[in-house]
Amino acid sequence: MIAGIYKIINLVNNKIYIGSAVNFNKRKNNHKSKLLMNKHHSKKLQNAWNKYGFENFEFEIIEECEKEKLIEREQYYIDLYNSFNEGYNCCPIAGSSLGAKRSDDFKRSQSDRNMGNSYGKGYKWTEENKNKLRLFRTGKSCLKQTKDKIAISNSGRKNGRYNPIPVLQYDLNDNLIKEWQDLISLKEKGFDTSNIANVCREKLNSYRGYKWKFKY
Repeated sequence: MIAGIYKIINLVNNKIYIGSAVNFNKRKNNHKSKLLMNKHHSKKLQNAWNKYGFENFEFEIIEECEKEKLIEREQYYIDLYNSFNEGYNCCPIAGSSLGAKRSDDFKRSQSDRNMGNSYGKGYKWTEENKNKLRLFRTGKSCLKQTKDKIAISNSGRKNGRYNPIPVLQYDLNDNLIKEWQDLISLKEKGFDTSNIANVCREKLNSYRGYKWKFKY
């Protein structure tokens, strides 16, 4: 049983869905079942699945972690990949049931939990995330500058357990050009980190005319 953060990636356009699970294999099967029945809670993912076909989607574990850290780390990757605005997540806040069809009884029973001080053991809702959730509920969106600040502040650099993995940038002749601190640094410069990660994992040959490798 694998507990951790996973992504569902569209191999055609590299758009992704970020999720967390105590049991990855069980969650993966649940996603597939809902998608095949055309009943997935993310309409964006469902529409893409219907358009491109199941053979063009891949499930992948991004990070294994303790179950108490699942929501915190899920939020980190939602922000890192901007998977709400540019991917298939239906809500910008990890752990929220927004976007999923629930019964009225379920929604009433979960109301305090969704806007309370915690979501699951060990996870604390920050005022910043509460504000983001309120903005989403009222149909408002953050300005680009604000969203950039949110992404950086939630990036995990201030997390005591954050362990950045440097990324090496090469030209097509394998000459080292630059060593980047991590994927976040590249995202801040406007690079598509999903494509860079795919090159590092040898799923793509190059991106923007460069080769990329994780340092370790």
